[in-house]
Amino acid sequence: MFKRVIFDDWTTIVPIISFAFTLLIFIGFFIRTIRMDRDTVDRSADLALEEDDRNRTGN
Repeated sequence: MFKRVIFDDWTTIVPIISFAFTLLIFIGFFIRTIRMDRDTVDRSADLALEEDDRNRTGN
């Protein structure tokens, strides 16, 4: 079946490879996010609201 697929120019395969690579990265992040435990999700959700005492300038 794939013997009929002929790439005449190497530039036609580059977008396909790029899309496949991006899709694999997205699927990896999605699976990692789905498998997170609830404590990690809650801690990550509060990260933006926590104050960092090391970066305070004393104002």
